[in-house]
Amino acid sequence: MIANKISPKESEESPSENYSSESHTNGKDEKIHLQADDQLHRYVQLSWEDVNYYASAEGKRMHILKSVSGHANPGEFLAIMGASGSGKTSLLNILANRVRSGNKAEMTGSIFANGKDAKEFNISKYAAYVTQDDVLLPVLTPRDCLEFYAKLRRPGTDNERLAKVEEILNDLNIARIADNLIGNTMIKGISGGEKKRVCIGIELMSDPCIIMLDEPTSGLDSYNAGVVVDLLLKQAAKGRTIISTIHQPSSNVFKKFDKLLLLAEGNVVYHGPCDKSRKYFAELGYKCPKQVNPADYYMRILHITNRHEITEEEQGKLDLFVESYKENHVKDTETKYELTQLHEIESYHPNYWVEFFELLRRSVKTSAKNRFALKLRLMMSLLIGILIALIFNDLGNGEKAIQNINGVLYMLAIWPIMNGNGSVIMNYYMERAVFLKEHDEGLYGAWSYFLSKNIIDLPWTFVAAILTNVIVYFSLGLNLHDGSKFMIFYCIYVMALQCGMGFGYITGFLFSTVEAAHAFSTIVLFPLQAFGGENVKINSIPISWRWITYITPFKWVFQGYTVNEYTDWEKDCDTECDPLEDLGWSDQQWQGIVGLIVLSTCVRLIAFFILKLQTRNRRS
Repeated sequence: MIANKISPKESEESPSENYSSESHTNGKDEKIHLQADDQLHRYVQLSWEDVNYYASAEGKRMHILKSVSGHANPGEFLAIMGASGSGKTSLLNILANRVRSGNKAEMTGSIFANGKDAKEFNISKYAAYVTQDDVLLPVLTPRDCLEFYAKLRRPGTDNERLAKVEEILNDLNIARIADNLIGNTMIKGISGGEKKRVCIGIELMSDPCIIMLDEPTSGLDSYNAGVVVDLLLKQAAKGRTIISTIHQPSSNVFKKFDKLLLLAEGNVVYHGPCDKSRKYFAELGYKCPKQVNPADYYMRILHITNRHEITEEEQGKLDLFVESYKENHVKDTETKYELTQLHEIESYHPNYWVEFFELLRRSVKTSAKNRFALKLRLMMSLLIGILIALIFNDLGNGEKAIQNINGVLYMLAIWPIMNGNGSVIMNYYMERAVFLKEHDEGLYGAWSYFLSKNIIDLPWTFVAAILTNVIVYFSLGLNLHDGSKFMIFYCIYVMALQCGMGFGYITGFLFSTVEAAHAFSTIVLFPLQAFGGENVKINSIPISWRWITYITPFKWVFQGYTVNEYTDWEKDCDTECDPLEDLGWSDQQWQGIVGLIVLSTCVRLIAFFILKLQTRNRRS
């Protein structure tokens, strides 16, 4: 299975940092002996035999990978190539232990690490996986990202972690842009190639023995693609095993690969030294012209126009490549590195409070550096206060005043709930991909994340409430019987914002797109407004529907406002009137406040339950 002798000395190992690029090119016949100063660092040779992968979609069962075998050696860059749909990403995900057999997928075959069945231990603890998309927070800097991962992935003191951050920044040649914003389509930031290097740096923080990458050069120009590949070769020179899917590499990038694995319709058609692939296909009658990029040529000859209706010519060519590979392939697993037996290891994991405080600290940085969103939220709160004050600048007296006051108070019940809901959805989807990636990797738990997000929301709600309330309350001359009236009004507004945020978290956690979340929020919240007490009196609602009044936040906010306003009300009515009796509730102030507190608590608990359920399902 593995040609190399597996050393029984499980204590013999060495950190990859000790090896320079010279060790990658010189002394190929000399075994490199491992030192016993770093338990986690070993040289890992990954191999796989007869891997089959089936997936079901739209009632059809597809055979994605067909008895695929191969290996990847430490100190080498293995490039996996193939046309779209050939199965290269599926193979990479299987090797990275990111695929589970289930109702819609089935995997058979064996994967070995240094000769040991990977089922006997968690191979992902020795490996890092870099996704095709650059999953980063745009308002942070590369240094911020690496420091966050250092705190949650590396043991040791803060000084040791910071030293590792600086080492990786220099190693990946991104020290000069370490304090620039990462950016996105809305925020100017670093280049695509630099983002990819940051993603690689994040994975290097745990000192992996294997680095797997899904199309790391996709979307990059030829220069930046070459830079990324050179940096990966530098990591290979340290004894790491590099496995990567590659899409359309340039000829200069292609010739840098150590080994090449070509897939066609789920079959291996070549696996060996990259520089010998030209000769191999030439002997089969498919000679790559000298001025043509071999990568482009292979994709052309391996291309299948329609895999559901393969032509006779395409099938004959595919059969030739597959059978020739089976007959002529010689498994060469020789490596200059001494391989030790692998076993289950305990990876570093900080305690709950470290997770929580680091997430809270990052949330503070994210909020502080996202100045556009911060200004927008504050400006909206200021403008809505001015707008309401201008519309209701003359409340009048008597029954007219009651009608206008009810209108003002109901608008101030709707706005914070909708505003809190929308702001949470917008902010969550900015970091949703980052959260899911980090949680899937076990970096922190759902409760740490949820609690930190809820705490960081508090300062904004207090400031936003002040901006709106001061303008509206005093400019319109709402109840000023004593100072407690404004403070109660302010607290209800803050709780309304918090309740709206709770609904925002529910919809955000339920849906994978921001459009779906906003649409669902509208569908749910808009009908609830009808049961708030302003448009339809509570006593007029049929008994069978009256239960909805207990779950609508608009009712509890509006009730709290009106009781606060009409208790000790100093405006005279032309006729005998009781605004609270007309609305259908008593003058008990605690009812609206307690109802709002209970509902706010319930929606937060529901939101956390949904988040926990979603993350648990993803892991399983």
